[in-house]
Amino acid sequence: MKKTYRIVAVLIILATVLAMYGQHRVVRYPRLTVDPVPQPVSLLSDSLKVDASGAYIKEALELHFRAYQPEVSLRIYSEGQSARHVLRVENIHPDALLSQTGSGHTNVRESKYGLLREVELSGMQAGEVISLKWTFPSKPAYRFIAIGDTGGDKELSWGLLRANELGADFVLHMGDAYYEEPEIAGIGARLNESKIPVYVANGNHDFAGPKGNVIEQFLKNVGPLNARFSLLGTCFVNLDTGSYMYPAHKGERAALLGAEVVQQRRFPERCSNTLVFTHKPIVSKFEAEFPQRDHALDGHDAKRLLEQLQQLKHVTLLAGHIHNDFEFEQDGFKTYVSGSGLAHKDLVQGGLYAKILVGEIHAGQEVTFEWVLNGMPMEYHCSKKIYGLLKKHKSPLAKTVHDACAMQP
Repeated sequence: MKKTYRIVAVLIILATVLAMYGQHRVVRYPRLTVDPVPQPVSLLSDSLKVDASGAYIKEALELHFRAYQPEVSLRIYSEGQSARHVLRVENIHPDALLSQTGSGHTNVRESKYGLLREVELSGMQAGEVISLKWTFPSKPAYRFIAIGDTGGDKELSWGLLRANELGADFVLHMGDAYYEEPEIAGIGARLNESKIPVYVANGNHDFAGPKGNVIEQFLKNVGPLNARFSLLGTCFVNLDTGSYMYPAHKGERAALLGAEVVQQRRFPERCSNTLVFTHKPIVSKFEAEFPQRDHALDGHDAKRLLEQLQQLKHVTLLAGHIHNDFEFEQDGFKTYVSGSGLAHKDLVQGGLYAKILVGEIHAGQEVTFEWVLNGMPMEYHCSKKIYGLLKKHKSPLAKTVHDACAMQP
């Protein structure tokens, strides 16, 4: 009887949450939770007000921002005379150029530290407004690496090194940027070690975490759940598929994709190609080959997304989630699954087999793709997730990984 009462109580609570909250945003499951509030892009600190475009606030008290797209601008308002302010923006391409307008009496001094830009403002007068803008380096073509499911250990570091080695201008990460608790704490520093900017889709492990929801850490240190940007007429859309949502037609993801549909209808020349990168593949033709559960976004979520995606121009889907690398076509879309960030096939098969995806964009042309070897050296195979599985199954490879990475027994 008590069990029945508990079930009824849970159902009542769930129905109440859905009724009160679902009409405005979404409820996520499994690990039921409400949709998190996006990181703010505006702040008021002392005598300064800052509005950001293309970056969100990482640490408000430190005037610290993280870029989530190639070009970033800050509009700064002085509400009182101040001697000095220092703003920091991370994930900016090393060759991006800073321009400023409306400087007035303000002295602007920029310093570069890898992907971090530090801007010192001095002598700013009350009522003064200045704008700072970082422009992505201008090139006739851009290369990018698409890779997912790296976790946040040395495998992630290798993926970022490999991207730079292959001449990429930026990285699209298809989610699961961390698995274990220590990786969550260190993910921000690990990403900032990259030589080129990294734009990350939200994965199921990024959202849920090993011990409960850790999405706030993702929002602070990695990126927003949904975003868009364009380069050379190719539109990139980062869509959150880290968990299932109800109702599927509400929330930030639906709003972003709906706005993209409206914009592409209004300005058809705006996007010659649309690259949508997510964690879970949206269509599931591959389930016959990979029959494990939960390997694609399905049900109402997938149906709703497909309806919207079919209204966009020249769409290609990029995904991870499946720890493999392959491509397929379904429902009129080409999907590339690049989820070999852990390169575990190399361990299992005893050679270099795991691949990552390289894309290249040119103005007015179709995006080109090619598969290249991940090429991960043995000393980078340090995932505690993989090591734990090898130990569990008493694989002799467990000792190999242990010795290469000095794993704790």
